[in-house]
Amino acid sequence: MRARQVDNRLLIELEKFYQTASLLIGLSGLRLNEESFQAWRAYDHWHYEAVKSQLQVYGSSMVL
Repeated sequence: MRARQVDNRLLIELEKFYQTASLLIGLSGLRLNEESFQAWRAYDHWHYEAVKSQLQVYGSSMVL
């Protein structure tokens, strides 16, 4: 199976989701149960490994 090249637009959309979710989880009153928190931590790890390493942002890094 050949790997597809990921379009930067998809990476930007994933970064938008990540920043919004991080803000909600980190700064608001949103409290996750243990299972949801562990799932978020797994996504957080994957996001840094797979998305942030490939994301090319031109200009400001805030993509909300």
